[in-house]
Amino acid sequence: MDADALKKLNKNKKLVKKLAKKYDAFLASDSLIKQIPRILGPGLNKARKVPTPISMRSL
Repeated sequence: MDADALKKLNKNKKLVKKLAKKYDAFLASDSLIKQIPRILGPGLNKARKVPTPISMRSL
């Protein structure tokens, strides 16, 4: 998902909660990892699902 898709998702808190329940872990690129807390707010934090940063340079 890109930042725009996350912003659309954030408009519906139930979808954020559903997404957090559906997956055990989340990966995010270095550029997106800094935006996720601001975009999704406390939704993932409440579910204790903090995204793990991945570096695209190492791939």
